[in-house]
Amino acid sequence: RLDECAFAIQDIVGEANRGIAIQDAHANGLCFAKPLQQSIPLLAEAYNLSMKAGDTEYANWSLLFFVAMVPYILGKKLGPLLEECQKALTHVEEGGRADHVVTMKLMIHLIKNLQGKNGRQSLRSTDLPDDWKTTPMYIGTAHFTQCEILFFSNLEAAADVSIRNGDLLKKSLPGTILTMIDSFHQAVSLYIMARRTKKRKYKVSAKRLRKKLQRWAKAGNPNVVHFVMLLDAEDAALTKNIEAATENYQKSIVFAGRIGELHHAGMFNERYADFLLDVCGDSEGAKYQISPAIRYYQDWGADGKVNDLQTKHDSL
Repeated sequence: RLDECAFAIQDIVGEANRGIAIQDAHANGLCFAKPLQQSIPLLAEAYNLSMKAGDTEYANWSLLFFVAMVPYILGKKLGPLLEECQKALTHVEEGGRADHVVTMKLMIHLIKNLQGKNGRQSLRSTDLPDDWKTTPMYIGTAHFTQCEILFFSNLEAAADVSIRNGDLLKKSLPGTILTMIDSFHQAVSLYIMARRTKKRKYKVSAKRLRKKLQRWAKAGNPNVVHFVMLLDAEDAALTKNIEAATENYQKSIVFAGRIGELHHAGMFNERYADFLLDVCGDSEGAKYQISPAIRYYQDWGADGKVNDLQTKHDSL
């Protein structure tokens, strides 16, 4: 409602700072109330308006959101995404601030890691301006990118980072658009480790994050509905409620495939396969379910993840 009031005021005062209003609204408010796909053309409009007004700072923030962050959250193909991010990096290096450059470099680093091009290592400190290593923007974005790399490569490490520093992104960048996917991936890793280890610390943290996402969904956030479906499946799997887990895994898979989120369609199939093997003892069903997971990850462009799953597929 506050964002809608801001736009109403904007209509009264005219074009002045309209790009700023659009960027702030869709990057920090409306992203929790409107489908993210709708934000891409509006953030592109914000970029053009800010450039026209000579406001390169907000133009570059809009560029970062509609070129890098929102497409990543939506699971767009990594190859074309990397190309667009590299083009945008050239632009922000020419006239942007250090925080624009660092944020885009971190997103490029994340994409290359998922493609298997960086050996899944952290961004070298020598790649960063010294005066940005302790700023909230760097701390928050670096934490997010490293957690994403761990989520798709080392679940135990991802869960342990969540236990130690799970609120770091929220504290560094309150209200950021990245919070939704960050909270969801943390919750998934925690549920996985809770089932594997039976340790209470993972279970308690997983359930806390599930409740947060359920509140967002209940409040009308359309971008987390399928997140809640998957977490409901993981919660049911934890208590060996086979029927509820099966229903929610299948619902989440259909939903993610329908909206075209390649990374989540792959991950949801992967989680269902793990449930079939680990909880149900159904190796044939698990083998069948791993195949679409591999296909979705291949389509996304995450070669490192594909190699991991192909090894698991061969063992099945």
